[in-house]
Amino acid sequence: MTKNHIENSGKPYTTEEIKELKALAKAKTPMKDICFKLGRSGGSIKNIAEKNNISLK
Repeated sequence: MTKNHIENSGKPYTTEEIKELKALAKAKTPMKDICFKLGRSGGSIKNIAEKNNISLK
């Protein structure tokens, strides 16, 4: 993944993005695909998942 795919960097997560993250995590979507779909870095996704009790395993 390149920086070009991190289009939402620095922006706060929307409620809709958190719902999408929950659905992607539940479907066991690979992290690289979650990053691409949400336009976020892996670190950012891991942080917001932890804050919202979303398991990425």
